[in-house]
Amino acid sequence: MVASMTDGALGRVLLTLRGVQWILGTKGDPYALLLRAAGDDRAELGRSVRARGSLYWSSAEAWVTADRAVVSAALADRRLTPRPPGTAHGEPHGDPAGEPAPWDVPTLREALPLAELPVALDREEYERLRRWADPVLGERALRPWRAAAVRAYRSRASAVGERFDLLDDLVRPATVEAARTLLGLPEHRAARFAELSAQLGGVLDATLCPPRLDTARRYRAALPELHALLAETIAAADTPSALGTPGGHALAGWLTTLPATEGRAAPADALTVCALLALVGVDVATTLIADATALLLDHPDQWKALRKDPDLAPAVVAETLRYAPPIRLHRLYARQDLGLAGTPVAAGRKSSC
Repeated sequence: MVASMTDGALGRVLLTLRGVQWILGTKGDPYALLLRAAGDDRAELGRSVRARGSLYWSSAEAWVTADRAVVSAALADRRLTPRPPGTAHGEPHGDPAGEPAPWDVPTLREALPLAELPVALDREEYERLRRWADPVLGERALRPWRAAAVRAYRSRASAVGERFDLLDDLVRPATVEAARTLLGLPEHRAARFAELSAQLGGVLDATLCPPRLDTARRYRAALPELHALLAETIAAADTPSALGTPGGHALAGWLTTLPATEGRAAPADALTVCALLALVGVDVATTLIADATALLLDHPDQWKALRKDPDLAPAVVAETLRYAPPIRLHRLYARQDLGLAGTPVAAGRKSSC
């Protein structure tokens, strides 16, 4: 890991990695084109991936699939995990000051670790966290916060003028406020939470695509501060008077009442869950709502049907998740040699769905 890399060294590495992605895209590899965000028609790139077979080896050094059956098999295969393998020989790249040798370019995750973004844990860890937090994050448990979330969106909608940007002026600010309420961050921290959330917009993309240096600097500064803000909220959380009753510190307070599992400290798990909601949840919900709205505007008959019957909303969400999922790429790593779609996949190889 090159956690101490200087800005100059980081800028050179990001530029090099971006250049490699760009060159690979010139060969027409659809996965490389997705990584470099080439073109607006992502559906066409998906069709190009499928045209190469159920599983193909990309010049960007990953097994790639857009086949529904293969994706389902990969997601269910416990030999595949989001956690990447360690660096070669377990040694950092470059000299102790963090400057990489000219012939040794670090990977993106080494150059820009983003340690506070918990998106590369083992699948067993995510499963354990889901079981642990289910009493708090299950559908029934979250119902008392629905009204608060609705108020956040209505309040923001009433504040915009006749002309506004759907994403930046309405959806993202409302989603951030709904998340703040759910997480239980106090109101005097609302403005800073909103600022940090805005600064971290698109951070998930930075795990796949090298960002600009100024964006990388922003992420490196904002992530630790948001992490500290969440830890502060958890530490100060009061025990809710009754499970399912909004108030106090909401989710932070609820999570701290859950028993520790497998010898782990509950506050540490609470921080991981809150970080996932604040970072991944806000980004995913924002993109999902914006895409669903855009699709409804493209299909006025469906928009009219939804306005007539709001109970159709879950079906709208489900169809948006199918047609325009907010996360387009999911990267898994083979923990051992295995076969997928009749193709041998060696341990340590990436598989992108």
